[in-house]
Amino acid sequence: MNHIHIAQHNVQPHCDLMSADIGKFSNIASMVRINPGFQPMEQPSLHHFMYRPTLYDMAEQDDAELFAWRRRQRVVIGHDTWIGHGAVVMPGVHIGNGAVVGSNAVVTKDVPPNAIVGGVAAKVIRQRFPRDIAKANESTAWWDWDHETLTVRREAFRDLRSFLGKYAT
Repeated sequence: MNHIHIAQHNVQPHCDLMSADIGKFSNIASMVRINPGFQPMEQPSLHHFMYRPTLYDMAEQDDAELFAWRRRQRVVIGHDTWIGHGAVVMPGVHIGNGAVVGSNAVVTKDVPPNAIVGGVAAKVIRQRFPRDIAKANESTAWWDWDHETLTVRREAFRDLRSFLGKYAT
């Protein structure tokens, strides 16, 4: 994991994460790639010798500018998200709070909050909740509650409408 900022999270094994800000209570399944390296396509060659010349005894340094540019293409994943097994989230993509990315999806564009996306390239399949419920759930900002509050209120999470009745603003 390189250049990553992760809040409270659940990241399963065998993931490749780079240049990303990952929100609280994000769930990332096994074999997920967040911000995979990508080749500069504007040059005559796609080969590593163009930006990793040290591997081939062709230069004293690798292309620092290219790697800095890659790091600036940050992925942002919101709070309370699920990224399914084998998904790939491409550079610069933003995934909204409450969104779900299906297994083996390739996410090339921003994902709206509470959207469920899947496929190659990923497309919105449906919303998790109707708009008014999504807005009410977002208003609780439960991901900012401290551990003690979450523990006390954990059972309330089992019934969405009751939960929103108690905690939505």
